[in-house]
Amino acid sequence: MPLAPPSAPAAPAVAWAAAQAAATRYARATQAPATRRAYQTDWAAFTAWAAAHGQRPYPAAPASVAAYAAACADAGRSVATIQRRVAAIAHAHRTAGVVPPPTQDPLVRATLVGIRRLRGAAPPQTRPLTLPALRQCLDATAPATRAGARDRALLLLGFAGGFRRSELVGLDVADVTPTPAGLQVRVQRSKTDQEGRGREVGIPVGAHPATCPVRALQAWQAQAGITAGPLFRPVDRWDRVGPGRLAGRAVARVVQRGARRAGLDPRGLAGHSLRA
Repeated sequence: MPLAPPSAPAAPAVAWAAAQAAATRYARATQAPATRRAYQTDWAAFTAWAAAHGQRPYPAAPASVAAYAAACADAGRSVATIQRRVAAIAHAHRTAGVVPPPTQDPLVRATLVGIRRLRGAAPPQTRPLTLPALRQCLDATAPATRAGARDRALLLLGFAGGFRRSELVGLDVADVTPTPAGLQVRVQRSKTDQEGRGREVGIPVGAHPATCPVRALQAWQAQAGITAGPLFRPVDRWDRVGPGRLAGRAVARVVQRGARRAGLDPRGLAGHSLRA
């Protein structure tokens, strides 16, 4: 009786599974972790709503998506939240191969336009911090304290480099290189740099010592004793410097605090004011 032929080796199947897993891992990297988490939460909310209303979440009918968006608007959800939830529904369908997704249907688009018109509100405009206002803020900030030295360095470096608040607080000492002309600042990653290529920003020495970002940063580092790690750090009420990184929202507080001390109206000022 002839022997049965040997079975095909399992190695190709294992290799193919590993290749698919690698492709999935890289595909997931196209989105920031926070975006993935938000999409997962939004998709779960939609599937729960669909189940409660006897609708099929996948593939969803355009009428279901439109009704869900309307329900979110009636529940008081912001326009930004509704748009993100609809984007999560689109992403779930595209990932599963449903192209085009139901969110591109004219009914869904018309519903979103109506929601924006009836429920939308113009986002608050950030006021730019002008150079005269910046000088007033600096004059009202005490450079002898560590908190004051940090605030001056933060204001001047942010203004000179046009940095976002996340870019400012994300800087490490190693990202700043002194040069004969001033400083070379390496921004490792920013909001618009999803691939992490980074960019270099030159900060020249200021003509006036009181408004020189290079001198202000050097003074802050000297007073705080910072030689490595996060460049901008929290300072407590006793003027003690913490070891961690300053939070992004603290940049807005620095700008607003400087404006109040200078007798200026802080309304409309935020971290983005340094680059507006």
